[in-house]
Amino acid sequence: MIKPENREVDDAASISWSAHHASQKREKEFDVAISSLLPLLRDEAHSVATIKHAMNKVRDVVTYLNPDQIPVVAAD
Repeated sequence: MIKPENREVDDAASISWSAHHASQKREKEFDVAISSLLPLLRDEAHSVATIKHAMNKVRDVVTYLNPDQIPVVAAD
């Protein structure tokens, strides 16, 4: 990595804030989060069949991604 004091910067050089931070050395290791985004529902969201199907899918996906986690579903 090039240290800023050893590098000449002119008006033509530009680096984004995110690129600057991405180039920095990380001190601590971290775990990568496992997440998933489910697709939108094709049928009416308020039907009993759709709600049951969604709850079963959430349970299956959570069990696949993290077997020890208890699935939680919240609705509005």
